[in-house]
Amino acid sequence: MTVDIEKLEALAKAAKSGGAEWSDLNIDTERMYTAEGMLVELYEFATPAVLLELCSDNEALRGLYQMHKQTEAREMRDLKAENAGLKTGYEAYERVNAELRAECDQLKRNRDMWKGQVERQSEMLRLAHEADKQLKAECEALRKDASLHTNLQRAAGELPDSWSIDVSVERHAGWVSLLDGDGCEHELSGEGHLGEQVSEALEVALEMSKEATQ
Repeated sequence: MTVDIEKLEALAKAAKSGGAEWSDLNIDTERMYTAEGMLVELYEFATPAVLLELCSDNEALRGLYQMHKQTEAREMRDLKAENAGLKTGYEAYERVNAELRAECDQLKRNRDMWKGQVERQSEMLRLAHEADKQLKAECEALRKDASLHTNLQRAAGELPDSWSIDVSVERHAGWVSLLDGDGCEHELSGEGHLGEQVSEALEVALEMSKEATQ
């Protein structure tokens, strides 16, 4: 049921301004039915002043309802704006997260690539080190051979008459012997490679031969 509050208020104001009250009416309640009597009692209670007060209370409630509705609408707008902001922030987070994942994947690929290159370079350095050691060993062997050859040639040209230098070689070993003209063997230090031992034997022979002639 819809009540026209404005019409009810206008009628109550008109009745109140006229000074009319239900109690002023001359109604024969003895001839009424019970329901009619109760209706008359209701009319006597619902005076224009009471109706106007009800209208005023209704207007106040309507104002409160409007305020609540406006507050609710404002909060709804704020929630929508906040939700939109959160959605925008989440989308931005997703983009940044995707970029970071892509960057991380690229870094992993770069790491694997550099790791492979470092391993290959390490292997190349190891091989180069082994080759360098081998070359040094070969150079040292050549140097010793050259020293032996040079000292043998020098001994052949400078060794005193009747003196001899013997070079003996066995598996993993070698030594030099110095014999004078009488066939006596002279002691040598035996240090160094064969070329150095030949040089030492020659120097000993020259020194002893020089002393013998003095």
